[in-house]
Amino acid sequence: MVITLAFLILAIVLATASYNRPVALVGLGLHYVATGVLLGEAAGIQIGLERFVVGAVVCAAIWLAIAGVPVLKAPRRLKPIVRANPAPGAGGTSDIQAPPTAPPPDPDQEAAEQPRQELATTPFFRLATIALCLIGAVGLAQNYPLAGSGEQAPLLNFAWYSLVIAGAFATAITRDPLALGIGLLLVFSGTEFAYAVWTAATKPNLLAVLAAIHLVLALLISYLVRASVGPPEASPEADKMGDAR
Repeated sequence: MVITLAFLILAIVLATASYNRPVALVGLGLHYVATGVLLGEAAGIQIGLERFVVGAVVCAAIWLAIAGVPVLKAPRRLKPIVRANPAPGAGGTSDIQAPPTAPPPDPDQEAAEQPRQELATTPFFRLATIALCLIGAVGLAQNYPLAGSGEQAPLLNFAWYSLVIAGAFATAITRDPLALGIGLLLVFSGTEFAYAVWTAATKPNLLAVLAAIHLVLALLISYLVRASVGPPEASPEADKMGDAR
């Protein structure tokens, strides 16, 4: 179980600290594998298998959404619209339309948001905060054990505390829909983990409801990721065809 717990810690770090979306998704998948093994040992094989199946479906749905989507999409630069009119020397005029200009940003607002954005997006900040979250999970697992019994209780409590705390941290510091969704999945997974270990009972109806919540969250994340991309940019070939017309 100690090896599985170390595997879970690695999954949490990858899922919450990485800026690379495929790597974060790999961390999410590893978290489902680790929690499935832990639940299989503590609460029954049926619950562990349910975690494997749900994790595979959730990761597949999110992967289809993020395929070909960059991590951060820079705003598109509006180019001047140049129409093919005769040059001024040939008796015509050059028709160049300037792109629409956005209102100038508020300097005070930018100055207030810049330090927070730089701090929250620093890899060292994320890793250090996750380390603090894991240390806090160790203290909570020792002082406030809520799930499990026997020798494995501290490890099981650390597992669900670390999932909830790290997921809440990932949700609080990001605006990226994928990172936000992964944080929500970790929080829900931690609470589900604690309940399954606490009850130590396999209830088919409850398992179906919990699996459905995971799938609904995965579909919502997929939709938000695709919606954040915006319409595809026009290709150079399409621009040439439009100029020819």
